[in-house]
This record gives sequence, structure tokens and C-alpha cells, in this order.
Amino acid sequence: MLSNFLPKVITFLLVVILTLGYKYSIWSEFALVVVIPFVLLEWKYCHKDLKLTINRKILWGFILFSILIILAGAVNKDWPSVRKAYKYITYAAPFFICAYLVQRFDVERSFRGAVAFAMLILNGYGLYQWHILHLPRITSIFESPNALGMTLELLVPFSIAFFFHERKYWLKSIWGIIIVTSLISIYLTGSRGSALGLFAGVFATCVIYLVRYKDALTLKKKVISIILSLIILLAGSIMVTGINAYRDHASGGERAIMFESSYRMWEDHKISGVGMAHWKENYYGPYRPKNQHEANLDMPHDMIIYYMSTTGIIGTIGYGIYIFLTLAGLIQLIKQDKQLKYVHAAGLIIFIGYIMVHGLVDGTIINTNISKIYYLMFGYAISNDIYSIRKDIS
Repeated sequence: MLSNFLPKVITFLLVVILTLGYKYSIWSEFALVVVIPFVLLEWKYCHKDLKLTINRKILWGFILFSILIILAGAVNKDWPSVRKAYKYITYAAPFFICAYLVQRFDVERSFRGAVAFAMLILNGYGLYQWHILHLPRITSIFESPNALGMTLELLVPFSIAFFFHERKYWLKSIWGIIIVTSLISIYLTGSRGSALGLFAGVFATCVIYLVRYKDALTLKKKVISIILSLIILLAGSIMVTGINAYRDHASGGERAIMFESSYRMWEDHKISGVGMAHWKENYYGPYRPKNQHEANLDMPHDMIIYYMSTTGIIGTIGYGIYIFLTLAGLIQLIKQDKQLKYVHAAGLIIFIGYIMVHGLVDGTIINTNISKIYYLMFGYAISNDIYSIRKDIS
């Protein structure tokens, strides 16, 4: 059998390449040259089925969504849009690769170590930019503040989960430092969407878990849980308000007129939209709104409006199915928990916060770099305890 050392190294590199490889991305090369050969060799020499345990609702939500956004382009005979839809679907590759590694090998420590390593670099360099370089909005290794904010929005919930999992004081202290510096960094990015998504996700998840475990809680614990949930909601509101003040009450750019323009695109192309490859040319062309001045906008900063305008009713139904089935699948996993699993909670947080909430004000699963981080962490969230279960059975 292949040594467990190699899967640990691959897992560590997987996380680091996706979280820190923004400017010099070698993701495609890494997947083709390292990951795929490893999987095939492991399959050949270990004589085991390439089986993944993925909640059926979550899997079918992704499959149906993928089929429908491709179908929208095919209906229009718009092959550039079909190719673009396919490209967006490939962003989910880290989900399946991560699930494979986490479910098949003992790579938990490697995964956590890689997340800690990445976050220390992201926060360390970001705080250096603020304290030494005096940047008003930090970017760390990224080209934009929002990219850093979105990345930390996805990683912080898992840092909190790892903090509660750790039993060693020095490791718990490191995760505590990472959490605090990450929250400071999110504030310094000035990304209101990231703060809103993170705290909305945490609050909604607290409510769902409170309902799930209500019968196991005493009245005192219920009251404490409700109070903590309200504190989280208040903290999020204060942070978003503070970021708005920090940015001198900056406006939301052209979002309002982008929505209006995108809605007109949908009115004229209700069934299958203008095409995923053609939003930009339509926005700056026949549907250009009055007073438009920002350059190089390529989506309306709202995922629902984006799918309405580019894939019409067909793709919007697909996105709705993805949201509904994924959320239903996550809740099903939570209902199966006999005890609180923090990593499942972290997965629910990033889905609600990043996809459902942040997706209303920005691009999320179509973001070339950050979407891969989302899929990576989501794949880990739904697979975290499967290796230990299989080990106990065997």
C-alpha cells in the first residue's frame, strides 16, 4: 500500500497552492501532473474502488445546476457560453479532490497545518501593509482587498472549528491568534460583503444548530445560546457599519444600474439569457445604462441577477436547485450528527455566508481564484469524519 506520507504532502500542497497561488497559479499543472497520476496509481496498486461518500442532495444539486447552465448556452447555440459554463464547472475540481484525500487517508493534521500556514502568511503580510506601508485597504498577496476579504471569510469558520477541536494549549493559542488577526484583516480590507457574509453565516448557523439540538439543551443553555447568537448578530452589524465608516461611506459603485441593465437583458431573453460569455458586451453595448462610467465590469455583482441575465429561466432554476439541494443536504448531515461537529457547522457557515449572502453583492462561485478555495473547504467540510468512520469499521 502507498505510504500515507505522500497523501499528506499532496494535501498540504493542495491547500497552499489554492490559497496562496493567486499570482503564480500552478493549480492546473499540479492537478494534472501530481493529483491525477497519484489517484490512478493508488487505484491500480491498492485495488480499491474510487468511491466518494457525498451527500446525494449536495451532489445532485451540483449536477443539475451544471447541466442547466450548459443547456442554456446550447439552446442559444452559443458555444462560447457553453465553454464558459464548462470552465465554471471545472472550478469545483478541488471539492472532489479534497473529498477523495480526506475520506481515503489520514490527512487531517496536514490539512489543518496548511490552513494555519496560509492564514499566517495572508494575515501577516496584510498587517504589514497596513502598519508599515500604510495602505488604507490591505490586499496581502492579492490584487484587490475584496479577494483577501473573501478568502478569509471562507477560512475563518474553519479556524474557529479547529480552535474548538484542539486539546493542546499552544495549538489552541495559535488558532486563537489566527482568528483575531483574521477578523482585524477583514476589517482592514474594507470588504463589507465579506464581513456581512461571515457574520450572517455564523448567525444563521447558530440558529439552525440551536433548533437542531434544542431537546438536548437545558433552559439555561438555550438562553445562553440565544444571547450569544444575538451578540454575533450585533457584532456583525457593528463591523459592517465600522467598515462603511472606515471607507468614508463609499457607495456600492454601479450596482443599481447594473441590476437595471441586467433585468432588461432578461426581459428580452427570458428563457436562456444573453449568454454567459456575453454579459459584458451587452452591458457596454445595447443595454448600456445612462451615467455608466466604470470600466471592465464583467458581471452585475449579484449571482441571481447574473444567472437571470446570462442563462435566463433555465440557468436561474439551476442555481435555485443548487442552493436548495445543497442547503437541504447540509441540514441532513447536521441532523445525522449525534454530537456537534464544528467542521460541518463551518461548511454551513461558508455556504450560507459566501454563496447565499455574499453572492447577493458580488461574484462568488464564478470567481476564478476564490471559488476554488470555497470548493476546497466545502469538500473538506462534508468529508471530515468519514475516514475515521471507515477506519473504525475496518
